[in-house]
Amino acid sequence: MEYVIGLLSVIATVAIPLFVRRRDRPRREVRYGVVQVVPGIPSQGGVPVTLGLQIWSSSRADIPSATFDRGRPIAFRFSAPVELLHDGLGDWERSDRTPRLVSPSELHIEPQVMHQDFFISLTLRASEPFFLRVDNPLIDVRVVRDVKVERLAPSRQDRGIQQSRARARVSVLAVGVWAVAACLLLMVTGFFWFLADQEVGAGITTVGVLLFPFAIVLLVSAAVQKIVSNRETSRRNEQSRLPIM
Repeated sequence: MEYVIGLLSVIATVAIPLFVRRRDRPRREVRYGVVQVVPGIPSQGGVPVTLGLQIWSSSRADIPSATFDRGRPIAFRFSAPVELLHDGLGDWERSDRTPRLVSPSELHIEPQVMHQDFFISLTLRASEPFFLRVDNPLIDVRVVRDVKVERLAPSRQDRGIQQSRARARVSVLAVGVWAVAACLLLMVTGFFWFLADQEVGAGITTVGVLLFPFAIVLLVSAAVQKIVSNRETSRRNEQSRLPIM
């Protein structure tokens, strides 16, 4: 019985803070990628004629319109002129908030509620390689280029987008930190409880001591994984600075 109490204490100590954090601070993120529209795009002088700009939400919650700082739009700035061929929307879906080119080298997404399933696919024509820069006015929301989706064949892009939405639901590093903290808390709690009830206190302390090495291994593994992931992200960011096409 004492060990059951200790185990339940570990679960509660780890699960409750993670649940509260996920509820109060859901991940909000917008991703985009410049992709092939069809395999083997026709080209002129080695430069593709058409390409797709896909923009989607990988958030766990809707992004409210109030997140747009001072009502400024998300601006995609091209270093060379592009032409919008198709926005993938029907006439009934278009409004003054539909993503649009405000100039041959700038596309805007106006302030609006961006739901979890937000997705837009634009077909563009470019006459020369270009750099793409994004001005992000969203408060506490990242706008990131998904180089991984860009590398996929057109038939696999939808799956890649869905995977980006499902990724990192709960941080393993956060679980490791909370697990170590829970074990330490159990050992301290068990010690003081031991003064009042030796059996229960010993049970709680024993559970904390037994699980502590596993929590340390989890924390170290998650930290190493995080370091490797950050290096991979840095490498992709370097690639994203290269001219498109």
